[in-house]
Amino acid sequence: MTLASNHAPSTPAARPKKRLFYLDFIRALSVLIIILTHFNNPYLANNGYLITNLPFGIYVGGLGVSVFLIISSAGLTISYKRPINLKRYFKKRFLNIYPMFWIAWIVAFVFLRFIYGTQSFGSGPIESFPLTILGFDGLAALFGMRTMFIVGEWFLGFIIVYYLIFPLLLWAIDRRPVISAFVIVAINLGSLYVLTRYQHTYEPSAMIPVRLIELAFGIYFVKYIKRVAWYWAIPAVFVLLVGAAFPDLQENLTTAVVGPAFFVLLAIIGQKLDTKLVRIPVSLISKYSYAVFLTHHIIILCAFMTVNIPALSQQNRWILFLGLNVVIFVTSVVLYHVNDYVIKGFSAIFRKMTPRSRVASGDGLQATASNNEVRSETVMSSSVEKTFADEGSVTQSELRPDFADAEQRFLWLDQQSLKPVVPKSGFFSGILASYRELWNHRGLLSLFAKRELKSRYKDSTLGYLWTLVRPLINLLIYYFAIGKVLGAQRAIPDFAIYVFAGLTAWGLFAAIVSGSTSSILANAGIVKKVFLPRELFPLTSTASALVDFVSQMAILLLATSMIRGINLRNFVIYVPISMLVVVVWALAFGLILAALNVYMRDIQYLVEVAIMIGFWLTPSVYSFAMILDWASPIITKLYLLNPPALAVMGFQKGTWAAGEVAIWPTELFDRLAIMLIVGVVVLFVAQRIFAVLQRNFAQEM
Repeated sequence: MTLASNHAPSTPAARPKKRLFYLDFIRALSVLIIILTHFNNPYLANNGYLITNLPFGIYVGGLGVSVFLIISSAGLTISYKRPINLKRYFKKRFLNIYPMFWIAWIVAFVFLRFIYGTQSFGSGPIESFPLTILGFDGLAALFGMRTMFIVGEWFLGFIIVYYLIFPLLLWAIDRRPVISAFVIVAINLGSLYVLTRYQHTYEPSAMIPVRLIELAFGIYFVKYIKRVAWYWAIPAVFVLLVGAAFPDLQENLTTAVVGPAFFVLLAIIGQKLDTKLVRIPVSLISKYSYAVFLTHHIIILCAFMTVNIPALSQQNRWILFLGLNVVIFVTSVVLYHVNDYVIKGFSAIFRKMTPRSRVASGDGLQATASNNEVRSETVMSSSVEKTFADEGSVTQSELRPDFADAEQRFLWLDQQSLKPVVPKSGFFSGILASYRELWNHRGLLSLFAKRELKSRYKDSTLGYLWTLVRPLINLLIYYFAIGKVLGAQRAIPDFAIYVFAGLTAWGLFAAIVSGSTSSILANAGIVKKVFLPRELFPLTSTASALVDFVSQMAILLLATSMIRGINLRNFVIYVPISMLVVVVWALAFGLILAALNVYMRDIQYLVEVAIMIGFWLTPSVYSFAMILDWASPIITKLYLLNPPALAVMGFQKGTWAAGEVAIWPTELFDRLAIMLIVGVVVLFVAQRIFAVLQRNFAQEM
């Protein structure tokens, strides 16, 4: 962009291509199939695999690879206009593959060699390192070479070779589709014939000629088929049934037919599942698919070197599989964003080193950025105004008409009756009305919660992953400082799980209370300008805290299932009621403190002190048995009147596998039930106090 271009008349932006949902759906499913394949490998000898191992007469891994090859060809065909700009094409392929692969390899090598303490991976001769740099170490290892292979599988080298020949293959199909189809089938079948006739130690499925039918099918499919009719499922299902009925056929030949048939069937299913509810998880898995591909196998192998596989029941295998999927996805998200950060950093350095880029990044771009910021603020302002207008607020044009002079305007205003737009201030007045207002504005709760989560991690490299990093760091600190140094773990088996369970429950309580306390002042601009139920702001803090809680809960369940296993009975009995106790009592305190904080700004600092004290009044990092040994009966009874303490113990008993051998308060569930009932009453009282105090919020800010 030049400086003069800033003054050129604006033209409408080019309309971006609409993503085909069914392609993302198939890509996400193929990723899950590949994860399942590598998870099943250790079980094959005893037929203990999950779901399936030979669907439709072919190996489940071969099916996943076949579908992934087709989706790769289809995606490339849609992405590039003809004729392909080869320089741009190869640059994008390079940036999409190599930086993330190099980062993943380095991290895995350091972790396995120096932290995990194994030299089973990446132990090939140093002379093979160039193959690793080029991404061909996995493919070379498949053909018998000793390499420094760690991540990427043989498939990475295979797909790099395919990216090199894709422009030629696409050009041939564009120019001569029929002739190209015959040539492709002939090469595919001929290579299969040669490889099966003569003895060799090579893996045919890792050779481009053997996979040409699948690769070309993706190109032909998106080039000539705009929408897959439902009746296409009939021949597709027929092919799959034939493959299942004749599992002894040559596998590579069967895969070349079954893979495309399965792709067609998934395309039909994907078209039917194109809803917002399904699009969200599918788009996430599809977005991080390459990162998942790089990380999943090494994570699974590390888990298998840690877990006693033969001792696992089928139920625990499922728990382990689901937990590993969570770990793989979280690791992949981190890898994706680290890679993005590295590429942006090097790109910025390169631009600064290039004189031409230095000119282009001058006043012209600054002016453009300024214009974009103004335009973004205008759009955001319009969106907010529209949101609140839809909720029943009045605009300036509705408030008064335009007048020629000030005298007419004053006369008109003098004739208007003024009506306050605040709720009734009595303790018992307007109870149903306040709840009705909350229900009518429930859509804003989701809007505010998303805004809070986005603003919290704005411009952060790790972003939402900080919700996992902080409790994990706390876990390590308490585990070593209290468990190892002070010896608290002597009376607590699986001390790390015990501590993390307590931190998860207490963290939810503290996050709701602290977030709710500052929620009104944090949204002072909205409170002073727009009337809406102010309870929405503490509820927003509660919702965002629950989102963080869910991610931490996933890590807790994974760790528990891997170390000892989960007691499902205790989990169902104690975890839901403990969580309700935490939310109800925390929200009750949060409502009162949020209102008081508007009038007395020291409240938020006192809350920080109270949360620090409250942490040590809950058995998060010590056991209840220590309280019984130290405290008198009266102090113990007072201790058990603490809602967070009871909730933490209930949460620990429900998630901590060694909970059966621990000492708990008598009738813990009954105590939790009573505390929940009392908490609901306290929450009602807190909401009424909040309703009384909110009358003067705008004036106090």
